Amino acid sequence: MVMKNHVGRAHPRDKTRMRAKIDCKGNKTPGSVLDLSKLGAGLYLSRDIPVTFGDEIHFKTEEMGHLTGTVRWSRSPRVGVSLALSSNTEAKVKSYYKLIEDAKSAD
Repeated sequence: MVMKNHVGRAHPRDKTRMRAKIDCKGNKTPGSVLDLSKLGAGLYLSRDIPVTFGDEIHFKTEEMGHLTGTVRWSRSPRVGVSLALSSNTEAKVKSYYKLIEDAKSAD
């Protein structure tokens, strides 16, 4: 099925399994980062909190620290996020990918 006027992903997402603490407008829940790319992430919310297109959302993982993004879609319990573009965010995501590559080469 092709969606009219649909814009595909700029970068492919990689599956992840990172636990996260998620905060959207003061509403907090534990959750996880299901997938990640240079520009976005897919989140899983363990508890149903109000999340709407355009909301600023914050999440923190042990692997990457604190990241901020904007909600692009929400289908409870999953949320699609475009990451706030900054050199700090870019460095955190690159660091995560390096950690994964190092772990793969050690196997």
